[in-house]
Amino acid sequence: MSELPQGWIISNLGSFIELKYGKSLPAKKRTGEGFPVYGSNGLVGYHTDFIVKEKGLIVGRKGSYGVVNKSDGAFFPIDTTYYIDDFHNQPINFWYYLLSYLPLTEMNRATAIPGLNREDAYALDVNIPPLNEQIRIADKLDSLLAKVNTAQKHLDNIPTLLKRFRQSVLAAATSGELTKEWAKENDLPEWNAKKIGEVVERIEAGKNIKCDERPPQAGEFGIIKISAVTWGTYNEQESKTLFSKELFLENRRIQVGDFLISRANTLELLGTPVIVHATSKNLM
Repeated sequence: MSELPQGWIISNLGSFIELKYGKSLPAKKRTGEGFPVYGSNGLVGYHTDFIVKEKGLIVGRKGSYGVVNKSDGAFFPIDTTYYIDDFHNQPINFWYYLLSYLPLTEMNRATAIPGLNREDAYALDVNIPPLNEQIRIADKLDSLLAKVNTAQKHLDNIPTLLKRFRQSVLAAATSGELTKEWAKENDLPEWNAKKIGEVVERIEAGKNIKCDERPPQAGEFGIIKISAVTWGTYNEQESKTLFSKELFLENRRIQVGDFLISRANTLELLGTPVIVHATSKNLM
C-alpha cells in the first residue's frame, strides 16, 4: 500500500459513522405528501412525518443492500435501510462519495434475503483526509460528476437525434429535394408522386409458426425473426429452424430484392425497412 498524504489517517469505518436502523412505514400508511421516504433502492414515496430532521445519508440494508442515497432535507428512512444523520461537522458530500465507492454492495452474507450487516461495514478500512481537504475533494467531485451527468444526458439524446437526421435525409431523398440541383444540371424530368400500391406488387404480414430455437443448418428451412431486420440491414442469421419442411410456405420465401419491415418492435425501430441484397437459406 502506498503511503498516505500528510495529515490523512486510516481506520475502520465504524470509528467515524454510525449506521442507524430505519423504521417500518408500509406503503398503505404513507400519506403521499410531505417529506421524502427512502427505501433501500432510493425514494419510494412521501409522508407527513419524518425521522431525520436534517439532511443525511441512506444505505440499503435489505434488498438493494449497500446502495447509497442522499437527502438534502428531513426524511423518513424505512426499515430496509440504515441511515446516517451525524457527520461530526464533516461534509456530507464527502461521506456520500466515500460510501458510494466502498464495496458495500458486495458484502452480502445472508442465506435468504440479501442484506448488508453493519458490523461488516464497520470493519472496512477507510482513508480519511483532514477536514479542509474533505471539503476540497467533495467540491471537486461535485464539479466533475456534474460534467459527467451532463455528458451522459447528451449521449442519451444521440439515438433520437440520429433518428431525426436519418428521417430528414430519407424525406429529402424520397421527395427529390436531395438531388434537386443535380437533376436540374443534368436536365432530368421532375419526380412524379405515386401511391405505394402503384409500385409495390404486394405487402404481406409474416406468419406465426411454431419453431425451435436451433440455428438453421445448411439446407434446412426456417423463419426469420424480428431481429433480422432490426438494425437497418438484413441479417439472415437471425432465424429459427422449422420443425418440419412441410411448414415452409413457398410463396413467403425471402428473395433478393424483397423489402422487409419490422411491424412489432420498440417504438424507435418500428417500421424500419431493409432490403435483401443476398440470401443463402430457405427462409420465410
